[in-house]
Amino acid sequence: MKKLSMVVLMLVALLRWVAPVMAQGGSRGHHMMGDGPGMMLPLVLEKLNLTDEQKTQVQGIMEAHSQTIQALFQQLNTVRQGLAVKFYASGDLTTADFTSQTQQMSQLREQIMNEGLKADLEVRTVLTPDQITQAAQINDQLQTMQAQMHSFFKGQ
Repeated sequence: MKKLSMVVLMLVALLRWVAPVMAQGGSRGHHMMGDGPGMMLPLVLEKLNLTDEQKTQVQGIMEAHSQTIQALFQQLNTVRQGLAVKFYASGDLTTADFTSQTQQMSQLREQIMNEGLKADLEVRTVLTPDQITQAAQINDQLQTMQAQMHSFFKGQ
């Protein structure tokens, strides 16, 4: 029971960070998908007490990268839909029949990750050294929560 209470508490804490970010929508949501060092950056930024100037700079950076990222996601979705159509078509299939689509998807995912990383690194230049230190501490807390949740669910 104590373990369950801990997981519920961690989920509530995580949702306190996620809800405001998700409610704002926009281009910041791209960090919530996929891997990368800045994947949780929007959650971390919410806790750093950015100045108004920093918020404006971060928003400008995100907007500058959002069109590219959105276009890449649209391309990825198109390839994924084509793969699904092929998969559900009649006839025999092998993995070789999907080589072109899987290669395209891999390339697009890499481009998405690289563009997101560029945005994240630009955002990092806006932060003060103290904010970077605080961000690292928040990231450590998030990683600890994730490990605890993984351990809890793996133990069931």
